[in-house]
Amino acid sequence: MWRERAPAPDDADLMFPRADGAVFRDTDYRNWRTRHFTPGAVAAGVDEATPYALRHSFAGLLVQAGWNALEIAVEMGNSPEIVQRDYSHLFREFARGQRIDPEATILEARKEATPPQTPRGLPGVAHDEGPHP
Repeated sequence: MWRERAPAPDDADLMFPRADGAVFRDTDYRNWRTRHFTPGAVAAGVDEATPYALRHSFAGLLVQAGWNALEIAVEMGNSPEIVQRDYSHLFREFARGQRIDPEATILEARKEATPPQTPRGLPGVAHDEGPHP
């Protein structure tokens, strides 16, 4: 779905560039993780999540979908050798398994993990006005 809507990225595009468009330095990464990633993970109820764990999960979904090491390397910005080295256990684990649709799997997990939320402050929408933390 998002792939159909998003413009085609250029090979030099960064997924998480700094505000000035440059590559993250170590301090930029640590600040981003402290200010944005960790609060988002806590709010989502996955306090122990790390960016690496999400990247690893993403690679696992692609393997289960039947992608090969070259396709995953291109998608993740790695070489096929790095993908083989870091994710070879996933290829072995899912070699003969049933293929999945990664987007459908993610959408289903979101439905199961988060209750439907109603935006506050919309006219005509009733809200629980009980005590709030």
